[in-house]
Amino acid sequence: MKNIANFLVKVLVKQFYLINAGFFLFAFLFFFGIVKNGQLIYYHRSLIEAMLASPVFMLVVWLGWLFYNFKCISFCIRTIKAADSNYLYTLKALSFSRQFLLYLFVSKLQYLPVLIYSCFVVYLAISKSMLVTALSVAACQLLMIAVSAIILYRTINKHNNISSFDKLLSSLSSFYKVRTGYVAFLLAHIFHEKKMALLVVKIFLSCSCLFLLYGMGMISTGICSVFSSS
Repeated sequence: MKNIANFLVKVLVKQFYLINAGFFLFAFLFFFGIVKNGQLIYYHRSLIEAMLASPVFMLVVWLGWLFYNFKCISFCIRTIKAADSNYLYTLKALSFSRQFLLYLFVSKLQYLPVLIYSCFVVYLAISKSMLVTALSVAACQLLMIAVSAIILYRTINKHNNISSFDKLLSSLSSFYKVRTGYVAFLLAHIFHEKKMALLVVKIFLSCSCLFLLYGMGMISTGICSVFSSS
């Protein structure tokens, strides 16, 4: 059981974080890089308090969590159904309980960044006596992990059937498909064959966004100081 878990971590968890390194770098810079060290706790506390105070803001955050979980699930499905991943279907030999525990473990590790941040949300909600909100956030995170594990189980054990999630993935991919001849071919080549080049582009765009946000912050600070002095 332990060896199988370690194997799934290498195939589904480590590869997920490596392929999405640019995304996580941008998220890290956005949440931790644009704020000074002395104001980091205050910044995130204010952010969570605004989330708890505004139902619209909370809904946006929940949609972000749902998008991230969708990203995790779609990666696992693509990896399982890849031509060189047929060995993963041998997991069907395990019992349902063992399989489900393994998929829960994988889903939890993939969802860990959101899970850690949501723990602070729950803690702050409890400290403000917002028990309903705290229970809702906790239930939402548990539901995300459970749904992910269920989809992984169905993908491996019923791989000959087309699931509703597969239909959703195919419809989304066809909806966003770019039909521009050479441009589409070049983009497909970059996404599938030049992952390192794509990672460099993501890092460059993340740094550019960071400098842009920092510059806007400096400009707004300068304008406020001018008006305050006058």
